[in-house]
Amino acid sequence: MDIGGPGNIVTFLSRALDKLGVKVSLVFPVYDKKITDERLRRILGVTDNVHLLPIYTTWESWNSNKKILLNLLSWRSLLNYFSDKVDIMHFQYFPSLSDGSFLLPYVIKLKAKQLVLTYHGSIKLEAEAIGRYRGVMAKGFKLTYFNFTKKLFDNVICMSHFSANSMLSEGFSPEKIKVIPPGIDIDMFKKARALELEGEPAILWVGYADLIKGADLMLKAFKNVCKKLPKARLHFVGGYEEDRYFIPLSKELGVYEKMKIYGPVHPEKVPSFYKGADICVNSSRFETCGLVPLEAMAAGKPLIATNVGGVPEKVKNYVNGILVDLSSESIGNAIVKVWNEPELRFRLAKNAIRQAENFSWEKTARRYLQVYSNNVRMPRE
Repeated sequence: MDIGGPGNIVTFLSRALDKLGVKVSLVFPVYDKKITDERLRRILGVTDNVHLLPIYTTWESWNSNKKILLNLLSWRSLLNYFSDKVDIMHFQYFPSLSDGSFLLPYVIKLKAKQLVLTYHGSIKLEAEAIGRYRGVMAKGFKLTYFNFTKKLFDNVICMSHFSANSMLSEGFSPEKIKVIPPGIDIDMFKKARALELEGEPAILWVGYADLIKGADLMLKAFKNVCKKLPKARLHFVGGYEEDRYFIPLSKELGVYEKMKIYGPVHPEKVPSFYKGADICVNSSRFETCGLVPLEAMAAGKPLIATNVGGVPEKVKNYVNGILVDLSSESIGNAIVKVWNEPELRFRLAKNAIRQAENFSWEKTARRYLQVYSNNVRMPRE
């Protein structure tokens, strides 16, 4: 569990399940053995009812022998706990060699436990990427392992109908697929205090600054926006690599001085950025669902999003957001339009809040409970 989409989902889902009376154990990587249980609970925001099971690992490369060995040893030490005290093992990622979890589904299944998987993206695309960097054998191993292991899962949760269709094309059984969009902590956004973000408008972009998330499209769009709205400022929240294309491209385009880059921010502090922004943008090239649109709507902010993946299942064009094609020109034009039309901004923001209320974590957690119900003892009302 790290800061980011899947990590945020696990954190907020575990809190919601805890409130419903479900016994939850969280398994997550920890890179510092000195970190205390109390501090971990503060970071995750969970009560003492949630059992924490850290996997002690290293910051070394994901495929280093040392990292794989450490992860394997950690998983082995937890096997007795899984066998005796867990009814369901829910994987947020497909098991893999790098995190040491690749044998776990087989061991858990031998114990007649239920296995649930949340599917965040295409394993076949991931295998293609591995093949480019590590060769044909690595790609073949990934696909072979995937084809055998996917059959072990009793249910597979995805976050959009777009993602469900992708899973069907990858060979998952239709009867096992359950579509459950992620939730949003509405109260956290209501209570958040808006940060004073510079700019007219103050444009917010949240995510990891890479090509998949369309950070380059946002930078190019912002260059065009600045020609028409010279007081505009761009605020970036999320991870990035200093020496990769993101910073060099912003300087090449001449927009670096008009940007504020905050880096990764704890999930509970993110709402204050949304509340302080005038316009939020999601410029992804690919999204199975997308948390950013939900977060922008929960904050009551006008949203501009690329019309990709599962995004249009939540964002209705010119109702609670504006959908644009994958071009910097379209993104830039939409930003200028929204800023120049106050009535449009107000209408989008008002409808956005209404839409977000359909995605509370309590409602989402109850849908997860329906999937778990075969083996989980349901809480008494």
